[in-house]
Amino acid sequence: MSRCRVAGPTFTTETTSYVARVGLVLWPTRPRRRLRVAAAVVALIVTSEAAAEPLEWGVSAWRAGNYQAALAHWSPLAEAGDPQAQLFLAFAHQQGKGVAKDSERAFHWYSLAAGQGVAEAQYELGLMYEIGEGVTQDPATAEYWYGQAIGQDFCPGELSAGGRLGDR
Repeated sequence: MSRCRVAGPTFTTETTSYVARVGLVLWPTRPRRRLRVAAAVVALIVTSEAAAEPLEWGVSAWRAGNYQAALAHWSPLAEAGDPQAQLFLAFAHQQGKGVAKDSERAFHWYSLAAGQGVAEAQYELGLMYEIGEGVTQDPATAEYWYGQAIGQDFCPGELSAGGRLGDR
């Protein structure tokens, strides 16, 4: 099965052909409409690729040991609400790489990412509440966040920000 990239998400050829079969992808017969549709598709592709690039550039910089450059790529994304950038900033603050170690800032960024459903951030919040790192110790709240992460089939050993960044 081949995979193709269409305006950001990855689809299998079966998905793409199904979309074409049910008529969700329409190609107008009028030249002006074709031009507008083509321009819109190009804009979508460029926008989605441009949004993903700084996150990946940050990951590359982090792996190369250039933590401050990574943070420079992630900070505007995190401020704009990107949950993966928020997760990576939280990890950087928790580890003290590229910034001073700051559990309260880590807690802040994990909270924002967790609120958007990032299971790893939910797990990390549970851990922070359990041990009282950057926040007052609260076993009941820790249990809640662990439950949120487990509800998404999160397994701490399978995926971690540090692992994706080459730190664990």
